[in-house]
Amino acid sequence: FMSARGLGDVYKRQANYFLCEVTDKYSSKELSKLLLDKANILIKDCGAKAAFSGRDYVRIAVRGKEDNDSLVDILND
Repeated sequence: FMSARGLGDVYKRQANYFLCEVTDKYSSKELSKLLLDKANILIKDCGAKAAFSGRDYVRIAVRGKEDNDSLVDILND
């Protein structure tokens, strides 16, 4: 599901968010800026963190159905 939207592996966590590797079209920085500018959706760009060895990761919070549907719609564009 997520890989079809430019996100690769999704890591299961015990918190209310997903950690996703950005693998297509945008860097984690670009995707974070695009979502904020286009839809006022704030996600955490983790790409600059040393633990991720220069790979692009974002952290996406689990929200209500309406917010999650909006995120999926934007990622489908």
